[in-house]
Amino acid sequence: ECHLCNYSSQKKEDLESHMLETHGKVEYKCYSCNFVAKSPKNLQRHQLVHQRIHKCSYCEFTTRWHNSLVLHERRHTGEGMMKCDHCDYVTPDKDGLLRHQIKHKGEKPFVCGQCNKAFARKCELKQHELRHAGIKSAMCHICGDTFQQKQSLVHHIQAQHHGLKMYKCDQCPFETGYNSSLLTHRRAHHTHEKPYRCEFEGCSYASASTSQLKVHRRKHTGEKPFKCTVCNYASADNAGLRKHVRRHSSLRPYKCNMC
Repeated sequence: ECHLCNYSSQKKEDLESHMLETHGKVEYKCYSCNFVAKSPKNLQRHQLVHQRIHKCSYCEFTTRWHNSLVLHERRHTGEGMMKCDHCDYVTPDKDGLLRHQIKHKGEKPFVCGQCNKAFARKCELKQHELRHAGIKSAMCHICGDTFQQKQSLVHHIQAQHHGLKMYKCDQCPFETGYNSSLLTHRRAHHTHEKPYRCEFEGCSYASASTSQLKVHRRKHTGEKPFKCTVCNYASADNAGLRKHVRRHSSLRPYKCNMC
């Protein structure tokens, strides 16, 4: 799936062609070395080798990612800021600028089912639909996720995009950016508590997390929300869909170490 628009493809080469033809050559450079990545995720994965706490020279902002610090400090200094050719929008992030410029292309494929208002990005439609429901929301400027509380948005940006892992297990080296993940980890690996029980009659299933229980419930309801885009296959969980999709490609990630 393209991280700049709603295009998706099963083939890596098709996605690469789309990126080049639609968005031009986009490179993501590491500010700590000469490494250049083809996607934000690859860059973030690479930056694990440089990981440490970086502190802003101008405010209390901290991050584990040097790239995030460089982009953040540009908001203080104005250095390296990029301006949209069509409006006054400015950002230190080239990826953010490309996402913004989609608005100027005039394409609005995401339509509200209640009022027919159209949007350029799916996340904008999601935020709009929350307003119909009377729910106030704050949207992440990086990925478009929406949150009902501003503090939840701040926490999301710190944990998801800046790599901050504020919650540490007191019994092992595990650390995470989310308190809920820490609680689930403790139940699964240390206390072995399973407080979430299946409510279907005759079923004794219990789990350490609500997400595991949600997947289990689908065995009773028959719900299969994860659908293959190539054939009619559907799965109760994302892992099952990923395993199935490999049948349509030559991808075989698991190899025998004996032959």
